[in-house]
Amino acid sequence: MSPLKNIRKQTSTRKIRSLTKTLVWVVFGHLVTQYLLNSILILRRAAVVCFVELLVLTEQGRIKRCFNCRSRGDLGDCKDPFPFNSTTVEGLRAVEALPCASGWCAKVVEGKGDDYAIATERMCLQRPPGDEEQRCAPTLFQGRRVLMCFCKGDLCNTSVRSCAFSLQLFLSCLFLTFVQKLWL
Repeated sequence: MSPLKNIRKQTSTRKIRSLTKTLVWVVFGHLVTQYLLNSILILRRAAVVCFVELLVLTEQGRIKRCFNCRSRGDLGDCKDPFPFNSTTVEGLRAVEALPCASGWCAKVVEGKGDDYAIATERMCLQRPPGDEEQRCAPTLFQGRRVLMCFCKGDLCNTSVRSCAFSLQLFLSCLFLTFVQKLWL
């Protein structure tokens, strides 16, 4: 074989190797790009779902409600402890969760200690307290000496803190994480 043919053959082999490497990198780059684009698309979908969920939760949070009830002694569902929330109150006759324009709720306790005549009332305040401070304090209410508690928030005039919002948010995030694991 002549040296010229040998050089041509080597050059041709180098070109083929170079083209093969380039083709492999192009295909690999395309696959990586497609994977990244799919991942971005999945993350966008998850972000949209989170955004919509947050809007729904925020919208629910805009309409503030207060428990509205009154009971005396051991009878009635308004007394403390008051373990109800927005769903469990639906079955009760004398307890309602009503919209409250001011967003301020109150709990009024009249009587002391083991007094059978202790009366508990939960209601919406038409206006917030002058200093807009959440608190409990002894005061005169409708000519009676009572303990009155003021709070701002949805169904805040209960004796048990509600964690429905955080539970719903946690479950939504858990679901999205699970869905992402399936898609990736």
